[in-house]
This record gives sequence, structure tokens and C-alpha cells, in this order.
Amino acid sequence: MMHFTSNADIIPSKSLGGITLLEPVSKYWSSIVQCQPTREKILYEMAGYHTVIYELTDYFIEFRVDMSTGLIYRISALPGYTGKFHNNIAIGMPMAEVHDMNLGFEYSDLTEDFSSPLFPGLLLEPDLDDPWPEELPHVKVERIVVFDREYINKVNGSTGLSYMPW
Repeated sequence: MMHFTSNADIIPSKSLGGITLLEPVSKYWSSIVQCQPTREKILYEMAGYHTVIYELTDYFIEFRVDMSTGLIYRISALPGYTGKFHNNIAIGMPMAEVHDMNLGFEYSDLTEDFSSPLFPGLLLEPDLDDPWPEELPHVKVERIVVFDREYINKVNGSTGLSYMPW
């Protein structure tokens, strides 16, 4: 049974693309293998000692797994994903339009993304790396990310290290 879709609603701190946060990757493994047959391999990369990033190119989804628990803790919609957040915000949308919706999204120089206190567990990543202040009105949403902040804080706190890459 195929779990994935590239047009599902984006739900902060919960789900994206048919994948639910904090579910074990094993729940989706047969679908992952099934959706990659033309590539003859599963696209993944190690992002530190405890994180594997998987990419489902046919569905424009990327997700990160904490290998110490096997749980999915971050899911990203990539360019080509057609699902939306809040019935309006989509990949490729100008951030100026998002700003005009008055949803509280602000840019962080530290994390290089947009977040809103109204929507914990959601990030909007711009199409420019480290944009200058004068470039911010012209950037577009390149990725929409859902994550579980509480889980990440718990894991980082229990190890004394910040090993979970964003």
C-alpha cells in the first residue's frame, strides 16, 4: 500500500505528504522500496551520526530519521510538491504574499528560514541562501518543513549534544 502523495495538506508538527511525524520509518519501508523501483536504489544520505535523510523524488518529499529510535522527526515538501499549508501557502509562493497574510512569519538569520509563533512545528525555507535584508521581499518559498520541536529538544537534551541536524 502506497502511503505517499505530493498534494496532501501540510499540517505543522504533524504530517506532510502522507507521512506522520514520530512514526517509525519501518511503517513506511515497503512503500519506500516500492516507490523507488526505477532508480534501483533508495536515495538517502547520512547527516551526522544519528540522522539519515531520505528523499522520495517522485513525490517531492524529504524526511529525516533519528537512527537511534527509527522515528521520523522532520519532513520537507520540496519544489514540485503541490499540497499547501493553511490552504494558501505553497512551494514557489513569494514570501511577500505570505507576509501580507499577517500570519506572523519572520525571518531568522540564525536558522535562515521563516517561522511564526502561531504555527510551531513549521518552517518556510527561502529559495536564496542567507539573503541580504534588501533581498527578503523578493524571496520565494522553496521548502515547507514540518517537525516536532519537543522531540528534538528531548533527544538533544538527553545526549547533552545538539546532534539532530535541521
